[in-house]
Amino acid sequence: MLGARRANVRGTVAAATLLASVGCAMPRATQRTLLDQAIQARGGPLPGLVRSSEAQVQVGFPGTWKWRTVIVAPDRYAWSVETTGEPTQYLFDGRVARAFVGSALTAEDASPTSAIRSHARFMGVMLLDGLRAPGVQVRELDAAELPPGSAVGLEARFPDTGDRYVVGLDASYLVRSVEGPVLLPPFEQQQVRALLDDQRRQGRYTISYHTHWLADGKPLADERTLDACVLRRTPPASAFERPDALPRCP
Repeated sequence: MLGARRANVRGTVAAATLLASVGCAMPRATQRTLLDQAIQARGGPLPGLVRSSEAQVQVGFPGTWKWRTVIVAPDRYAWSVETTGEPTQYLFDGRVARAFVGSALTAEDASPTSAIRSHARFMGVMLLDGLRAPGVQVRELDAAELPPGSAVGLEARFPDTGDRYVVGLDASYLVRSVEGPVLLPPFEQQQVRALLDDQRRQGRYTISYHTHWLADGKPLADERTLDACVLRRTPPASAFERPDALPRCP
C-alpha cells in the first residue's frame, strides 16, 4: 500500500508538472499578434473589396479622375479608369498584368516589374490580408519607429523583392497609414504613402472612405470613395483575366 501511495504521489506530481508546463505554453501558442488584432478590429478577413472613387489628381495628368477598383488579397487587383471614350482598365490576376481599352486587350506583362503588380501589392498591404501571404515577415514596430499619428504599427518585408512596407494603426487597431514602394509610370518607382480616414461601417466591416496619397513626400492625389461593398466570397484568379469577368457588388 505504501509503495502504491508513493507511486500515486509521483504520478500526481508528474501530471501536475505537465499540466503546469502546458498551461504556461498555451497562452504563447494562442496569443493573437498585432496583425490578427488589426484584422479583427476591421471586422475580420476580407473576401474582397469593390470601390468606386473620385480623386483630385495633382501630378502627371492633374484634374478630377473617376475610377473603380477591385481588390482581393494578397495580390489580385483591377483598376478601371473612366475616360471620354471607353474605360482604360488594368488587371492583375496574381501572375499576369493585362491592360484593356474597353474590352479590347492591348498589353500583357508577366514580368515582376510591372507597375500594376506593385499597385496590387500595396493595396493588399493596405487591406492587411496581403500580409498573410507565404513568406512575408511581419513585426511590430517599436515606439520610436512609429509613423506620425500612429498608436502602434507593423513592418512587412516581402521575400521575392525585399520590399518594405510600414502600416500605422490607431488605438483601435484600424489602419491609418501605409507606406511602401510603387511604380508610377511614366515616373520611376517612388515611395508612396497613403493616409486613411473617414472610417465607415460596411456590414460588420470598417472601411476607409478617404485616402490622401503622397509620392516621395509630395501630394499625389486626394481620393474619396463614392460607393463600396465587401464581396461575399473570394473570387478565383480567373475573374481577373477579363474586365467582363470582374466581381461586382451584389
